[in-house]
Amino acid sequence: MQNLIILLVHLATLLVQSDPNVQEPLYEKTLERPFSDPDHNDVFSIRIVGDSISTGEFILTITSFENEVVFQEKHHTNLLIGYGLPFEETDSNIIEAYIKKRVDEFFIDDNFYNPAIPENHKFDSDYSEADIWNDIKSDSTAIGFYYLLGIENGCRIAYSKKLQKVVKYFCCC
Repeated sequence: MQNLIILLVHLATLLVQSDPNVQEPLYEKTLERPFSDPDHNDVFSIRIVGDSISTGEFILTITSFENEVVFQEKHHTNLLIGYGLPFEETDSNIIEAYIKKRVDEFFIDDNFYNPAIPENHKFDSDYSEADIWNDIKSDSTAIGFYYLLGIENGCRIAYSKKLQKVVKYFCCC
């Protein structure tokens, strides 16, 4: 079943790439991991598209085990630059190497949580919506994923079985 899902994702990618408006990825990383359903692997991908790695955009996509895109965001690649690179850095080779490193580390194990919201975590209305927080916290099987945009904008997402979609349950700073 897992191989079938991978094949379907690759076929879908080929179909999208045949669209003249869609560019070939300059750099990408994929990972199979349970997310929308704890018993099945979804496919996480981050792809950089555009004229160059340092000036392009990255697309973060989660495709369910049922081959449905359940989450997708697109951002400028400068949001992959954080504290690890000095602001005054102008060497494009160093910038591109740093962005590639961030892509390579995007799906590390430490960015996944099960349960998505541990029992001891408290709700903060400045960074979360109560209904979404309570929904995810009440589901002990919900798997959370954390990703960082820019220097400090960390977001946590999970699949809400109640809403049948991926929700952001915490974004801060």
